[in-house]
Amino acid sequence: MLPHVLSAKGVHAGRVSVRRSFRVPDIFGFDSREPALIPQANAAVVQSRADTHDQQERPREALYSEVPGWLESILVCPICKGSVQKAGSSYSCRLCSREYPVRYGIPDFRLHPDPYISIEDELAKIEKLFDGRGKSFHELLSAYYDLSPENPPSLNHHYISAMDSAVGRGRGLLQRLIARFPKMSRIRLLDLGCGTGGMLAASVDKFERAVGVDVALRWMLIGRQRLRELGLDVPLVCANAESLPFAARTFDAVTADAVLEHVREPAAMRDETMQVLQSGG
Repeated sequence: MLPHVLSAKGVHAGRVSVRRSFRVPDIFGFDSREPALIPQANAAVVQSRADTHDQQERPREALYSEVPGWLESILVCPICKGSVQKAGSSYSCRLCSREYPVRYGIPDFRLHPDPYISIEDELAKIEKLFDGRGKSFHELLSAYYDLSPENPPSLNHHYISAMDSAVGRGRGLLQRLIARFPKMSRIRLLDLGCGTGGMLAASVDKFERAVGVDVALRWMLIGRQRLRELGLDVPLVCANAESLPFAARTFDAVTADAVLEHVREPAAMRDETMQVLQSGG
């Protein structure tokens, strides 16, 4: 059976459509920056900030969640693919000794930051977003755009409407995938570019387990609130789609809706996707 990959262009059997990556318009209110490798020293400084955040007594329980054992068992170093072990508030690679922090309960295996905002600026934005009383999913969306004045206010409701409809869109895409490959195993699903969790919410009655990956930590935290309001606890991992922190042949299906245009190296994303798919997945 050919690999099952769902992309923004639809269902693809045995391939991911690859086209030249390009910088998209800054429509979501992000800072436009060129990607750069995160230095180890810089990562340590950022982790220190996150640790300080953890100690603050604020109503932010929605930021934290345990990483389930099944997910920890398949996590690997995205550089050398060696096994990793949890050590305090980070994961350490047994082979290359690189450290990967856990931020707000989400393992952060990024090798490159989000192309639209630096790690430091993203953490500062998260601090402001979750400051004060607990917010609902929709309140977080509104608050996010209030913190992004560079984004045209007249367009914000269009973006929020698109996020609102993400669960229905995800349900439709998954139905197409299953209809095309009815015999595929449906144990583990990997959703690349999970954003606010629409595909993950739609997958709960179709796959036994699912995990979401995104380079944007802030959007995953907003998405986690959506999932929890739906009574769901789906694990999330912050990582680059071009360097996935998962062992080979661990997922039955991979979805990636509206992702290719945002990645730095689409061909690398394709290769990593094929690497983590099960034989016959």
